[in-house]
Amino acid sequence: MNDDKMQVGEYGAILRTVMSAIPVLSPLATAWSEFESSKNEKRLKLFIDSLNAITSVHSKEIDAIKNDSSKIEERVTLLEVTLDKVVKEWQPEKVNLHAQLFVGNMISDDPIQLKMSILERFSELSIDDLNILAKLTTDSSIQVSKLNGSLNDLIPSLSKLESRGLITQTGPGSQSFFTTASSTYNWQIQWKNKFYTATPLGTQLWTALNKIK
Repeated sequence: MNDDKMQVGEYGAILRTVMSAIPVLSPLATAWSEFESSKNEKRLKLFIDSLNAITSVHSKEIDAIKNDSSKIEERVTLLEVTLDKVVKEWQPEKVNLHAQLFVGNMISDDPIQLKMSILERFSELSIDDLNILAKLTTDSSIQVSKLNGSLNDLIPSLSKLESRGLITQTGPGSQSFFTTASSTYNWQIQWKNKFYTATPLGTQLWTALNKIK
């Protein structure tokens, strides 16, 4: 077995084994089994319901690819990876978005490598991260101080998006007379004065996510 491709059920089995081996956690082993089954069932049902709703609206696009057998293996792979992400997703809103992205990927002519790269990055983002990415794809460059939210919320999202190659900084924080202020105020001002914009990959992710609604 390839550890990198360990399935969700195998993770659950390992977790149950660990809990059973630690006396203080052993009562949780049975509860986990019930929770895991219920959790996966609810998320998969939500995904399937979302797929049904989306495909009913976009039946023409689906019909256009239905008889194309050249990408069957690619589509099966996309479904397999998407389902693996769905059963691990803790935000119900993102399960719906996974359905949108999956259908968009099904009908897209983009290379499979790009689709997988976008899917992987999308699965790592929260709804808050996606909301910030959306703003940065609609403008050439936005100052952090113009984004809604506190720095405590914005900095983790901006840092995550940047580390995944979805946004890039287009201007540094100010280093003017504020450098003589206390260190706390200094870093806050520098962050507020930074400018960011979406990278081509960030724009591609947002476009792929909104190709189908």
